[in-house]
Amino acid sequence: EHVNRDVADFVAANLLKNIELRLAKNLEKPNCFLESIKEAFEQTDKDLDQQKFDSLRQGSTAVIGYIVANHLVIANCGDSRAVISFKDYIPAFETADHKPNLQHEKERLSELSKYQENLSQNGLRICDCSLSRAFGDKYARPFIIPMPETQVFKLDKTFQFMILACDGVWDVMTSKQAIEIVKKVLSNEGQTYQDAARALKDEALKRGSTDNITVLVVNLKPFIKA
Repeated sequence: EHVNRDVADFVAANLLKNIELRLAKNLEKPNCFLESIKEAFEQTDKDLDQQKFDSLRQGSTAVIGYIVANHLVIANCGDSRAVISFKDYIPAFETADHKPNLQHEKERLSELSKYQENLSQNGLRICDCSLSRAFGDKYARPFIIPMPETQVFKLDKTFQFMILACDGVWDVMTSKQAIEIVKKVLSNEGQTYQDAARALKDEALKRGSTDNITVLVVNLKPFIKA
């Protein structure tokens, strides 16, 4: 969340419900996972207009890992990040942080007629915001949008765990470094994935992170069907 937590709280309370509603309707359609996720993000952002709080100048990023029918659907909007590790702690995938200087975001923004008026001189901020995608922040439309980027993986025995965390973690460490911290924790007998998440939070604070820190480490192995 940024500026205030109203948008973040609303998204946390409603995004999952919107995803499940759309999956139930779209399950027989081609690309049902991706379409349902995108529709749910769009509807959740649209529903902000009906709330008592002001979503013009506050917003929230989001990253999800949704498991359905032996598939893992990853979606991110903003600079919260998902990281997947295969067995033996091999980095397998990470989402792209939605910053104005990200190449495909540059290309999208450059097509907007007033882009140069809203981009700071160093190219790192839009309308005083460091993000190019987010829920809320409606004063900065159409530059800052709520559309997620999505990826679908069919789960198999090569998948080990997934990290979901906001930028307070990624401001101070790389995805590979985060995986190494999880590896170090889990190498100790009796340590859990929850302990690994706590270690990532502690390490981010130790490294001087000054932003929001929320982190989950999810063991993917129980979700893999033989």
